[in-house]
Amino acid sequence: MRNILFMLFALLVFNSNAQKKSHRYYDVNLNEISSSKFKRKQKSNLFKTIVFENDTTKVKKLVYIEMFGKLDAKKHHQLKKLYSLRHQIDTTKAWFIHYIDSIPDEKKMPKYSGSAYYDKKGKYLGFIANGQPKKKFKKMEAKSKSHRHLKNYDDYMKEILEEEGKFKRRKKAELLHFYAKNYGFSNETLIKHKYIKDYNLIIKNFFKETLKQYKVIVIHPNGEFHLSFYESFYYTSKDPENPKHKLLKKSFFNKIRNKWKRKVKKFS
Repeated sequence: MRNILFMLFALLVFNSNAQKKSHRYYDVNLNEISSSKFKRKQKSNLFKTIVFENDTTKVKKLVYIEMFGKLDAKKHHQLKKLYSLRHQIDTTKAWFIHYIDSIPDEKKMPKYSGSAYYDKKGKYLGFIANGQPKKKFKKMEAKSKSHRHLKNYDDYMKEILEEEGKFKRRKKAELLHFYAKNYGFSNETLIKHKYIKDYNLIIKNFFKETLKQYKVIVIHPNGEFHLSFYESFYYTSKDPENPKHKLLKKSFFNKIRNKWKRKVKKFS
């Protein structure tokens, strides 16, 4: 509902007849704030910024890079019932979910893993394979506005198998992958590795903030959850041992949640 209200509000703002472009700033709860307060919050590393813009108005809204919460009892019950019946997912375990907007066509994946670069209009500029000299990447980054990391088939499958290997030792957790679209992976491969089609975009809509989709979702059996755009902790020190997986341990989950709450309060 909050996402819908914000989009409707943005449309109203964009219909303004003002001649000079105005700038408006909003926090995570859709409260309008000053530019100075907005910038202070940005420096905290707690937030990403979403921008809406037309010829007259520029709207900036904060969204949490990662956040903690708890599903209400009714939604949690519906979620568990649906996926335990449809996919036999164990509801007594914690769920570690990767949300994937689209799975590539395995026949069209690049020969080498690397990065594809684009200009500000989204026009493709070129591809540089991993392992190339750093000056090639820097030269391309200087003239591009965005890029995408792409994996070849072998690296894509290697990453899946490595993560599955870690979860074989976890008796109280399920590793799951939900996806919105599949452009060409075999259904046999997807089923084997617990890739689940997100019909009606149920998971996407449960765990979405405005127009941004959280990519890593941890849900404990009691409905408490953690959402993140990143695989590793963004606002804490990085850990090479896949730190998000540590949130499956409830004591660690509680510790990091309390740390996150204190930082949120500090920048409220």
